[in-house]
Amino acid sequence: MEMKSNNLARKFLIALFEPEFEREFRYLRILWLGSLYGLGLLLWGYFLGWRLMPLDYHDWGVITLLRLDAIRDALYYGQIPFHLKDVSALHGVDRFFSLPDIITTPQMILLRFISLQSFIFMDILFHYSLGFAGLLWFRRKYNLSLIAFSLMTGLFSLNGHILLHYAVGHFTWGGYFLFPALFALLFRFVEETPTWHWVAKVAFLMFYMVLAGSEHHFLWFLLFIGVLTLVEYKKFWWGFAAMLTSGLLSAIRLLPPAVSTSSFYQMGMRGALFSYANPLKPLEMMLFYTAPGTNADFELPSIYWEYTLYIGIAGTIFVLFFGFCLSLWFAIKANPPGKLFQKFLLPALFVFSLAIGNTYELLRATEITIFYGERAVMRMISVPFVLLIIFSAINFQEWLKTSPRKFYLPLCLVSGVIFYQLIEHIQVWQVKNAREAFGKVSFGQSLLNLSILLEGNSIQNHPDPVYFGTLGIGLTLTLLTSAFLIWQVYRNRPLPPAQP
Repeated sequence: MEMKSNNLARKFLIALFEPEFEREFRYLRILWLGSLYGLGLLLWGYFLGWRLMPLDYHDWGVITLLRLDAIRDALYYGQIPFHLKDVSALHGVDRFFSLPDIITTPQMILLRFISLQSFIFMDILFHYSLGFAGLLWFRRKYNLSLIAFSLMTGLFSLNGHILLHYAVGHFTWGGYFLFPALFALLFRFVEETPTWHWVAKVAFLMFYMVLAGSEHHFLWFLLFIGVLTLVEYKKFWWGFAAMLTSGLLSAIRLLPPAVSTSSFYQMGMRGALFSYANPLKPLEMMLFYTAPGTNADFELPSIYWEYTLYIGIAGTIFVLFFGFCLSLWFAIKANPPGKLFQKFLLPALFVFSLAIGNTYELLRATEITIFYGERAVMRMISVPFVLLIIFSAINFQEWLKTSPRKFYLPLCLVSGVIFYQLIEHIQVWQVKNAREAFGKVSFGQSLLNLSILLEGNSIQNHPDPVYFGTLGIGLTLTLLTSAFLIWQVYRNRPLPPAQP
């Protein structure tokens, strides 16, 4: 009996690392992936305080809740919120759609029926689910084992970058969870021949990113795609078509800010990721964290959440070895993942370089309006950071093909350490701790009381010809581009097989 148990445990361990052995255990795949997804939901629920989170602090209180309340008022009073009475949440202007990071996703209709906290809770879990679904594409495409997929999911969904942006009230960070889906499309761009179906998928996904208020993430990926298109110069027109249609489709949300965002140019940048003289700063950001309310050893300690990429010591070693070092080795050996890494290296380095020193000032100097709103450029490192996490999982699986099975048990222990350090960080930075550290903020003339509805109609529309004209042009471009893409997808649909 003991021998059978040992043999069963050994087979189970092998099944976690070798996808072809997963079938040895009925329902293992479904149960494992379901449990992994459920664990993420539980950890995010714990982090957010299970819909009861106090959001009267930091950007939650002074920006996010005010904007969400305007949408709720619009649904309740049957008005479009063109202008608001209180301009504090709109950086001093009363034009609601004049800022590119206003959230206008379809699911906001739920605000008519549920509380602000409930909507925020559900929306974050919804975007987490989109991220998980995007990562599943990489599991299927590269035949990732349960362990490799679990590590990729944990490092992507629970790292310090995404957690702390939500902790301080950056509700527009939902676009981060679309990174896997966008990278999946870019992997297909490199490995396959693009079609109008591919262009439409990129454009509509980027459009949703803008609707989610993630204009920053939209710009970062636009820059990434631009350089990747130059690398894959034989597919230049497909890449250019994806970028152009993404911008035109998003015109309803990107064009109105062009009237106002030039003011951001005079405000200048808040600081870059690190200087060229301190190349190890990103490593420090991945290895260590600080608790809310304490100073971190960064250039701008007061905005530590803008810098952190925390994944712990074990996670950092995993990502650097398998994601970077092994990618370079595979590239030298002309291994398939290495060839793929070569294609993405230049775009990743370009976006990474924009977060260093004053490099981004070169783009701002072009006086192109869309570049003005990017002030906290250190955030851009999240794009190459996520790409590195994805490559670490792919290369880890490739490495497992030739590694002895005696490593499987130690690797399970290392995986446990990675998740332990991620969970420990969640406990420290959950929203209740962040709120206690930052303290309450004032809402208008009185202290925000989340136990009652925000009273009164926050909308105060008035004649504004230039603003309304810009909205009209943006809407026209969005509708025309949408119709064009749908027509191209229909026109180039696969033909049914001929009947014998």
